[in-house]
Amino acid sequence: MATVTCAYVINATGALTAAQIATLAPNVVPPPEFYTLTGATLTSNLAVAVGNVVTYTLVFADTSAQFKQQFPNSPLSPFWGLLTGPLQAYLNQPVLEQLPVAA
Repeated sequence: MATVTCAYVINATGALTAAQIATLAPNVVPPPEFYTLTGATLTSNLAVAVGNVVTYTLVFADTSAQFKQQFPNSPLSPFWGLLTGPLQAYLNQPVLEQLPVAA
C-alpha cells in the first residue's frame, strides 16, 4: 500500500454555499501530531463542489517504515474518522465520511 485516500461529502444545507464550503474545507487538515505518530504525509487535499454537494478528498502517502511498523495489520485504522468531527465543527454542517481507500 502506497497511498490512502480519505473522502468526505458535505451537503450545502446551512448558511454556507457549496462554493464557500469548497473554499473552506481544505483549511481542515490533520494536526501535526497525526504526522508525527503515523509517519504518513499529506500529498493532496482538494475540495470540489458540484451543485450543492462538496467532496473533500485527502491523499496520504504511507510508505514510511514507521507507518508500516505501527500499523502492520490495520493500515487504514488511523484514517477512520480522522476529520469528520473537525470538519463538522469548522463548517457547522453535517459531514458524511466515505471509507478510506488504500492503493
